[in-house]
Amino acid sequence: MPLKTLLQIFVLTVVSTVSTSPIWAQTEPASESQTLPPRSATLTVGDLTAEISDSGQAAPHAVGSSAFASIKLKMAGTPESRKAKKKTRNKAPEPVGSTIDFEAVEGEITSITGAKVTSSVNGQTANAQIPRLRPGEETTVLVEMRLKASAGEQVNLLKVTLKDAAGASSQLAELRWMVRDCAGDYYRELQTIAASGGSQLSKLLAELRTPDKSLPRTWIFRASSTVRSRGRCLRYRRQWDPEEYGYRRVCVRYRDGEQEQPTTASTSVNPKEEREIFQRANAFLRTGGADPKLSRKGSLEWVSGKVASDLRLYLEQPPHPALCTGATEFTNYYLKQSAGLKAHAEGVINSAAKAREMAAAKTAEAKQVLAAMQTEQSGETPTATPISDQSGEQPLRSLVIELAPYSGLSPEAVAALEQAPDDLAVLQTLKDGMDTVAEPDKAARAILMPALAMIEAAVHMTRVEARYQDVRTKFIGGFENVKAAHDKFCVCGG
Repeated sequence: MPLKTLLQIFVLTVVSTVSTSPIWAQTEPASESQTLPPRSATLTVGDLTAEISDSGQAAPHAVGSSAFASIKLKMAGTPESRKAKKKTRNKAPEPVGSTIDFEAVEGEITSITGAKVTSSVNGQTANAQIPRLRPGEETTVLVEMRLKASAGEQVNLLKVTLKDAAGASSQLAELRWMVRDCAGDYYRELQTIAASGGSQLSKLLAELRTPDKSLPRTWIFRASSTVRSRGRCLRYRRQWDPEEYGYRRVCVRYRDGEQEQPTTASTSVNPKEEREIFQRANAFLRTGGADPKLSRKGSLEWVSGKVASDLRLYLEQPPHPALCTGATEFTNYYLKQSAGLKAHAEGVINSAAKAREMAAAKTAEAKQVLAAMQTEQSGETPTATPISDQSGEQPLRSLVIELAPYSGLSPEAVAALEQAPDDLAVLQTLKDGMDTVAEPDKAARAILMPALAMIEAAVHMTRVEARYQDVRTKFIGGFENVKAAHDKFCVCGG
């Protein structure tokens, strides 16, 4: 099969298989903000016609990729018979019949091919000399252009002008390709994610499994779980003991009809949630803030370390044109693998928030009960604030100071609590002062202790919460940020 026929088949196949792209303009180029016109046009000069089409795609082209322009030339008239063609087959080569001039803007012309076409390529400019065509004869020229863009989206232009043998020129046509440095923009965003802590996750995991020497290992306040009744027990049940942080058998019905009433009961808190908070706080207290699940033999240690290492390697890889490839599969896989760590971190964060909420609610309830007790003793009418107005996100140290006047401390000792440097110091100062009271009010303290114990649990949970906020924002958020960056910048076609 002749080379000319093979080239025509190849070009027609390429053009027919690519997706339609609005990147063609003729005569006057459209501005970059406008919608680019259709992708085909026709140039005419004398009896010569050029049908031009491009191999564009709807999405922006990637920097460094190639775009192709197909130019089909046809001379007007009736094709010669086979007999006439045979007579001229062995004659000398025919002179140049037409010329196509090309000029690239932003991009670079790399090659021009076609049957019996003589080309001259010089980067930004090129021309193709086509032998004289007989009436009705056709030929095809294929132009390859390397696309470029320095930043953001840029339009690459290929200007085309057709000249016949007499030197007459056609109108100017422009092919327009939208080009974007997708891989480069994505790489720069990955560097931002790495700099914000995404490549330091192994260090974060090491901190989570290492005890914090600044944290205490013992409780300051322990709530008494019950006030026991006398008599023979007729019925038992298992009940959570916040003092021992475990379950114990509790008598709920005595022979004389009295029942054991937990002093830690609260109408505004969920007992199950309260137990979970004390369990988490006590676990962190015993380990100095170190997370046993992330220890060397913990259930989350291996997978978390593997995920952190692979994310660091991904973020620190050098830039390359195929960087966008496989990013979606990468993030989906590791988000699935780190689901356990995500749930664990969110559990700690939610428990800390719930502990602060419960501490405020139990403080408000304790103040109401203690105010009523004082009123009963003094005969004065209390002016208690409703619980709904007192609960919520309040500084934990302020909750301790609100309860301090009911602890038996002198006004001077209560005022001194304001000078404590942090929440734990406020609690410890209050405890030290309460230990010096000669004749403490046991009934008042039975009300105070559960509220102070919950405040202390909230303090411990808040101190470790910051680490798990980093897990959510830097560890889990790192993969989510990578996925978002891919969706934003990896929009090039091909």
